[in-house]
Amino acid sequence: MAENESAQPTTPQAAGETPAVQVAGEGPPKRYRTLQALAGAFVLCLLIPGALLWVRNSGNLQWFGSGGAWKVRHLLVLLLTELVLIAPGLVILAVIFLALLRRSSVVREKEERRAIRWGTAGGALMSFLNFPGYLGLFHLDGDPHPRLRLCAIYIITGGVCGAWIGWQAFRERHPERGALPRYSLRTLLILAFAWGFLLWIFMPEANR
Repeated sequence: MAENESAQPTTPQAAGETPAVQVAGEGPPKRYRTLQALAGAFVLCLLIPGALLWVRNSGNLQWFGSGGAWKVRHLLVLLLTELVLIAPGLVILAVIFLALLRRSSVVREKEERRAIRWGTAGGALMSFLNFPGYLGLFHLDGDPHPRLRLCAIYIITGGVCGAWIGWQAFRERHPERGALPRYSLRTLLILAFAWGFLLWIFMPEANR
């Protein structure tokens, strides 16, 4: 009898080990979700605003000189400003906001609606706390409505970024969900209108 027991294969299931079985409510490590949240924040709150400012000023800037060289200079100044001054505050605010959402009860609900709504509202508000971002007014020098355009960037990109962070916090609690949240036609229309408005107000003056 002892020989038969010793001859049986010791598979993970037979030995009582279940390394491949995922416990309900567990997903990738928190570090993975944090990196995903930060990646979305960098694209939405750094790359897109910088691109919009650069496009807006493609026909307005005169203090960089004439010709095509000023465009390259302007782009380099934007990148330097974003990476050195704005990116650290963005990382800190995104990590703090993600930690707050992780402790919130909205991410424990079955549906992601409230988590994304809280994320949208919180992201739009917290984006104004990244004070180096106000240097964007310098890149809108001579623009007729610089504060309006900067506020639009903060609200729209900050809100979408907050929604993305809220979704990552929700997925951490619900690893069975896919890569994208469920959305309605109304949500798509709101997003299309918001991004369309942002693109319109940053269209170069010569092309409007």
